[in-house]
Amino acid sequence: MKLKNFLNPQYIAILGASNDKNKIGRIILDNILLTKKNGVFPVNLKEKKIAGLKAYQDVAKIPIKNFSELLLVVSIPAKFVLTEIIEAADLGVKNIVIISAGFKEIGLEGIEIEKKISEIAQQKNMNILGPNCLGFINTINNLNISFSGYLPDKNIKRKNNVAFLSQSGAIGSAVLNWLENKNIGLSYFISLGNKSNLNENDFFDFFYQDKNSDLIIAYLEEISQGERFLEIVSKISKTKPVAILKAGRTSAGSKMAMSHTGSLAGSNEATLTALKRSGAIILDNISQIYNLMRLVKGPLKIENEIGRAHV
Repeated sequence: MKLKNFLNPQYIAILGASNDKNKIGRIILDNILLTKKNGVFPVNLKEKKIAGLKAYQDVAKIPIKNFSELLLVVSIPAKFVLTEIIEAADLGVKNIVIISAGFKEIGLEGIEIEKKISEIAQQKNMNILGPNCLGFINTINNLNISFSGYLPDKNIKRKNNVAFLSQSGAIGSAVLNWLENKNIGLSYFISLGNKSNLNENDFFDFFYQDKNSDLIIAYLEEISQGERFLEIVSKISKTKPVAILKAGRTSAGSKMAMSHTGSLAGSNEATLTALKRSGAIILDNISQIYNLMRLVKGPLKIENEIGRAHV
């Protein structure tokens, strides 16, 4: 899958945008409008205008010719999401972020809906991030398509380029909050959520070729297509460092992984051994994520002892 248009879309529609500034859809819209002034479309059944922009009752009414150039951000109740995904697919939308929660993490009904979303994505060759995610941030193009308050401001001079992926929204938010006032560059932040379609393999493939990402760090609760992931890590680690914090290494951690995204942690010892053999740096806790980000000195240069840096 090609993620260039996904991560830097020409047009963005926010399904679930609102005049209520406390709603997630509105927070995402406001974040986008901080840096992108054109090609942004709020979608709401009832509102006629949101944040000074004309609001559209449905995605089909957005005045663009090629819907493949549109990124659709979905922030509506889970029970309505599948219908909207089907309609978007019929319009030719190729890139979607599903912020909405209430899928496989809640049980069988959510699992079935998520399975159908995955099938549509495969049939229509779509990129779907989530559901149950924060969204993503692309600081290279000054885009915050998430409900995090992190500002991708190019005027702030930062030294390094770190790509960070998180399957946990809580961990992702914690890292973004920590980065806020640090002189540490973030190239991309990806909140993976439930990984119904796009997963760490897709983004690792992208970051392997991305000249703006010198260090890749991932917090994962479970690993998709493990053999493929190990191949990618092995390939990347020859040219740039890859660090993995794997959840579920303790009984409490395993329960936390399950509750966040409906993920089941696999055999951690075997997984960690395989990752080490593939050249990955294995992290033990979130503090080591911070330490590693502070230790990176540019492309391919990492201090030897992570533990010597303190938050």
